Amino acid sequence: MVPGRYATALVGFKGAYVVYRGDQPLTKLVGRGSDLLGAGSCEGPWYSDWQVWRVFGWPEDLPVDLLPELRNATKAPVLAGEFWDDSAVHVKGLGLRTPPWQVWLKLDGVLGYMLTPPAPFDEDDNFLGEDWTDPEYEREVEQLRRRLLAAAPGGLEGAHKAVNWATEAGLQTLSPAEIAETIDRDEDFSQDIFDELLARLGVGPLE
Repeated sequence: MVPGRYATALVGFKGAYVVYRGDQPLTKLVGRGSDLLGAGSCEGPWYSDWQVWRVFGWPEDLPVDLLPELRNATKAPVLAGEFWDDSAVHVKGLGLRTPPWQVWLKLDGVLGYMLTPPAPFDEDDNFLGEDWTDPEYEREVEQLRRRLLAAAPGGLEGAHKAVNWATEAGLQTLSPAEIAETIDRDEDFSQDIFDELLARLGVGPLE
């Protein structure tokens, strides 16, 4: 898939793509235009009257109630993909009847942001080598990885939740197995994987 086929990829992008159905601009629906840095609509094509908006800023800079407020304003399911630079995407979906769901795309890419790796030097500032690892840090990273997956399971479990959300939203999705394949993909750019997830959920056309 061409990078940014739908969402217009940006190198080093930090922010979110917000996905919803309706004819009003995002900044009007949530009533907080000044809080949505650089918010702009992304050209589709999108299914029916769906829209995708790009908002700049680290995920923790985004309004915590953005999705609930947008869902309440549109009276329809909404979704956001929060980008951690080019490294990972935290996808969150919120419906009216279906339970909230979340998945990580390229989960391993975000672990270093949440737990900063130790510098490869000893107490005398001697370089320990390119392959040096800290066993304690590795244990902490693995524990973090398990906690994140417990809250946002991937694979078929995450895919079924995503498909339930899309079905409520009136979208025609591919099978849970095909959605799971996208969620668990690791070898492509995070932007490409997110674009493909939107397409497979029915928001945008498949190539």
